[in-house]
Amino acid sequence: EAAAAEAAAAEAAAAEAAAAEAAAADVELIVGISESTVMGGTQVELEFNVLHVNYDLTATQNGEVVFEKTKFHSMENIATHQIDAVGSPDNPIDVKVVSLGIGAPGNEDNWTGPVGQVTELQVVPEFGTIAMMVLAVAIISIVAVTAKSRVVPRF
Repeated sequence: EAAAAEAAAAEAAAAEAAAAEAAAADVELIVGISESTVMGGTQVELEFNVLHVNYDLTATQNGEVVFEKTKFHSMENIATHQIDAVGSPDNPIDVKVVSLGIGAPGNEDNWTGPVGQVTELQVVPEFGTIAMMVLAVAIISIVAVTAKSRVVPRF
């Protein structure tokens, strides 16, 4: 009788563990990638829809690896990385994130969720073009206002 109860308890625990593992495997990992130009480089921000994501990050430009780190862990939903390269429309940066699993770092045996899911994006900072347009408009405006006003004396 005790052996039967113990067997039933073990069976229930195994079923519960299998259900938890199946639920964890069904977790869909969504990665959002955004960028900005900062101090002569590119800041890449990764936004995850779950906590404790483990991932590899690779950035390439013209086929050359400009940033590569493996086994990153994001405790929060957002992770930020600084890449020492600036993309342009002619020379974009390709960012690739590969998920390794969801869970505590150093405890790979208990990681769940998608493994090997790849998210890629081409990073082309637009700040340079917009800044040049604003600068051109500002210079033209200053020249036009100065030419039509008597604020600046002419020699």
